[in-house]
Amino acid sequence: MLPDENDLNVDWLEIARQSETLHDAATAMGGTPWGSAVSDIDSDATLQEYEDALDRHYYHEAISALRTSGQSHSLLLRYLRSEIDHRNIVNLLRALRQKLPAEQRAGLIRERWQIPQGKSAAKCRTGGFGGRPDGGLAQDQHGDRRA
Repeated sequence: MLPDENDLNVDWLEIARQSETLHDAATAMGGTPWGSAVSDIDSDATLQEYEDALDRHYYHEAISALRTSGQSHSLLLRYLRSEIDHRNIVNLLRALRQKLPAEQRAGLIRERWQIPQGKSAAKCRTGGFGGRPDGGLAQDQHGDRRA
């Protein structure tokens, strides 16, 4: 189902209407600011893989723009990092719903789903979600449970 057409999305909706496959849509996006985000994705990739690539590109560009603006945007940066963490958690919950094994979930977080600018990114790269290879919860130095 496509969203209601308006001045902001008319070009995107036309790409969606004219494309037979996700790869066709990615190819049609070649001349757009998001074209580079999807240009290297395999032609047999899933919608989730395209969404993940677009999410990573969007957040990378947003944070880069804030950092290079020359102004202090600490509140907005914190907000974006929280949004990134939220997105990463949603992706983990999708993996849990799909009953992916813990090792596969940990690998996906490190390799594909992890949007690197999130507050929890460094923790996820240390050996699985929460620093545990099995993707379970760990305790921090204060004994608090954390993901």
